Amino acid sequence: MSDPFEIIAAHKFSSCHRNEILTSGVVCGCFHCCQTFDSTAIVEWVDEDDSGVGQTALCPRCGIDSVISSCSGFPVTLDFLKEMRHYWFGDDSSDSPQGEQRAETTPLRFVPNASPSKRPASHKWALFVFIAVVATNIRLNLMGQFDILGIIVTIAGVAAFFSSLFFARSPRTYTLGMITLALVFVRSLQSLWFDIVAYRNGLFHAPQSTMLPFIIFAGCAVALLLWLFQAYTFGASSRQYYDLPPIAKKRSA
Repeated sequence: MSDPFEIIAAHKFSSCHRNEILTSGVVCGCFHCCQTFDSTAIVEWVDEDDSGVGQTALCPRCGIDSVISSCSGFPVTLDFLKEMRHYWFGDDSSDSPQGEQRAETTPLRFVPNASPSKRPASHKWALFVFIAVVATNIRLNLMGQFDILGIIVTIAGVAAFFSSLFFARSPRTYTLGMITLALVFVRSLQSLWFDIVAYRNGLFHAPQSTMLPFIIFAGCAVALLLWLFQAYTFGASSRQYYDLPPIAKKRSA
């Protein structure tokens, strides 16, 4: 029987522990379902910080924020997890043979009701990109520089912006935003390629020395757009915001 003070002290390590949990090779346990698992099995997080990243792990099997890790200094054993469950939940169902069997056989599952209410940082940046792209393309179109891809990007940007405002949690908004960001990336990559060709052939009216920093800046912008597309499309917090299951990562054998 563990000291009650140990059980209380261990509970402090069940929240705001993202850095601790993500340590390589950490074994974790849930004192709600009394199951143990590797830290890499955790995909759902709550208690987001200012950057929109969840800091408290949800159990990948029961979906409760009652996870402690071996880095806490407390034993992640079935007996200790049972004692914590009894103290904090007042339920000894895991003491039964059926409970122990459930702890060994319950598969990982996605918990749809754990989605955060706060808009992820990648979505805020996506809104900024939508506004900037629409404004830029409208200006170019008014100047007579019509382009099929530019018109498509403009329409998609307007649709994605208003969809994000009025249908923020809809999976269709997620799909539309993903398509729009992909179009913006292709458009930016196309413009960068044209600028590089013009620079190499000396087609700029300005001196080449003044255009090189501009091209480097444009290249960095394209790289940032690719990062934003990846965070918006595949990021755990982004998909969690839309109640979508996380994309499983392949683990090396």
